[in-house]
Amino acid sequence: NRRKAVRMTENDRVLYYIKELRSFSATATVTSECFEDNSKIWENYNSDEKFPFRVNIEPNVVLNVEKSLDALQIAPTMEYIKKWPPEWWYMAFYGMLHILSQRDFNFIESEMNRIYRLNI
Repeated sequence: NRRKAVRMTENDRVLYYIKELRSFSATATVTSECFEDNSKIWENYNSDEKFPFRVNIEPNVVLNVEKSLDALQIAPTMEYIKKWPPEWWYMAFYGMLHILSQRDFNFIESEMNRIYRLNI
């Protein structure tokens, strides 16, 4: 993921997807250039994996896990998943970093904002 991580610059946007729930849970804004840091930041099923290529971020929209945006409701409208057969849409989000179109990102974030406002 180094190649994708070094492409990130300040003011880029990040979307968090929970694979196990097939839902979107948060957005954030990148506040730094990519840097390398080998310190452990969380427990992972592979205890040797460090995720060394990082950026600093500021949260924008953060939903509770149980109120996160169901990706199945959004996926059919996304440009990004058109490469996958409709029944395998979720495969589009396997792996760590994906580059979405501005349209897809804005649409997802607007739906997340709607959910956030409903649950305040």
